[in-house]
Amino acid sequence: MPRTKAFDPDTALRAAMHVFWKDGYKGASMQTLLDAMGINRASLYDTFGDKQALFERALTLYLQEAREGMAARFNSEADVIDVFRSMLIDTALATANDPEVKGCMVVNLSSELARCDAASQGAMQTHQEEMDALFAQALKRGQDQGQITTSASAEVLAGLVRTLTSGLNVVAKTTRDEAALTQMVDAGLAALKP
Repeated sequence: MPRTKAFDPDTALRAAMHVFWKDGYKGASMQTLLDAMGINRASLYDTFGDKQALFERALTLYLQEAREGMAARFNSEADVIDVFRSMLIDTALATANDPEVKGCMVVNLSSELARCDAASQGAMQTHQEEMDALFAQALKRGQDQGQITTSASAEVLAGLVRTLTSGLNVVAKTTRDEAALTQMVDAGLAALKP
């Protein structure tokens, strides 16, 4: 008869996600993961496999939650510029106000894993393409409504928004001045306006 797990795998996975988010893949030691998850090594291997398999599941959880959060934000009929502005300010302030200064897990891991983990890079690339498509759809709606410039395609502008989002995630780790971050957002958004 199989033993009942003495821990909640979803809670443990979420704890692992936060460790990888904060420390990166290489910086997350097995002991740090085990401590955060509140489990022993045998339970980790039995439930999740090795560190790489745990990481892949944690990354999948992060990407799914990020995708759902963005989809909810952009599935409204609100003013397109206002939606992008609130997203960018929320992004910057979430990083700036986070005591652990985690930033965006995708941005953090993109640099760390660029040359060594093709599977995770592929998952992050797919996520970025999905975000670009979501942004492009909103930007196209804004172009049709005269709120967004037509000097570039919605797809090119979506790449600009992703670049601005990634940059804010990095800059907000050291620039915690809300007014300065808001000015950066507004300067970036000026490129989207007609």
